[in-house]
Amino acid sequence: MSALAVLIVSFNLSPTLKEPGTPPKLRVTMRNESDKPLEVMRFESDACFAQFFLELPLTLPDQTTPQPAGCPIRSWPGVKGTLAAGTEEVRDLDLAKVFPGVKWVKGRYRLPVKWNPKQLEAYFDGHFAHGASQTSVNVQAFDLVNPLGQFRIERGKEVALPDGARFAFSAHGHKRTMEGGPPSPLIIHGGFAAPKGKALEPFEVHVFGDESRLFKVGDGYTFELVKHEYDGWMELVYFGKR
Repeated sequence: MSALAVLIVSFNLSPTLKEPGTPPKLRVTMRNESDKPLEVMRFESDACFAQFFLELPLTLPDQTTPQPAGCPIRSWPGVKGTLAAGTEEVRDLDLAKVFPGVKWVKGRYRLPVKWNPKQLEAYFDGHFAHGASQTSVNVQAFDLVNPLGQFRIERGKEVALPDGARFAFSAHGHKRTMEGGPPSPLIIHGGFAAPKGKALEPFEVHVFGDESRLFKVGDGYTFELVKHEYDGWMELVYFGKR
């Protein structure tokens, strides 16, 4: 592997709470922190990318550990390219394609993620197989659960939820960010009362759509923003207390 290249890799699994049937996406961000371009190998197939760059020992709710499918393309599937100095490349992996035999039933899944291009190193005598520093937590986890309900709420309205909780939507807002910095989050202002609660407690939450559309209010009551019209309405999935 290249000893001179400075590659920073981060992983983000999102959303970490989802309905059964389909897994979340694993976002891999690769940034070239050196002052020179890096030779890289790019793969169109998610399964090929996972095979040549990652270790993904997935543990299912029943504690079994299925193997990734591996690269399905018999001829060499990669395309040579470069990653310019100071730039980053983002890859969103569909875990359903990496683990096509998994049924994705209800329960908790654990997915330790490690950058490991050893197979690529063997093919190209160290070229394209850059070592990397990981900036994110190695062990990722996510839950597939049945939501309690899905609803649409207009600004200024209140909705009674299936478990007896109440949710009110007051307004949207946004936050100014520096040029070239992270995108502005959607700010949600409202009120929430837990089941058997009397008064609505005001809340303000920030939703970063590129990272996760999940948000919590009160004592861990979890919602997912499906879609919205700014300052007009929202469609939300409600998971209850998680």
